[in-house]
Amino acid sequence: MDDIIDSANSVVKMSAKLQEKGAARIYCACTHPVFSDKSVERIEESAISECVVTDSIPLDEKIKNSTKIKQLSIGALLARAITRIHNEESLSVLFNTEDEV
Repeated sequence: MDDIIDSANSVVKMSAKLQEKGAARIYCACTHPVFSDKSVERIEESAISECVVTDSIPLDEKIKNSTKIKQLSIGALLARAITRIHNEESLSVLFNTEDEV
């Protein structure tokens, strides 16, 4: 898990180490998918099974067609957070999986 994947060097190196240690499947995730240079190609060629990212940064079609990169929307979460802040309500309930928001 990382906040940003830019060059993807860190997650690719970590995935290689995990594979060396016997990991059967390797997942990574990040909040902001910058994906500069050859980062997508590095991920595609790596031991990473799936890389989950948010839509905080729009992905181009080439990246959207990746076999390993899955993008999840955070729009609804941000909308609920903005509403709760505006209404001076707690944000912690947004991250409590036991309570319905």
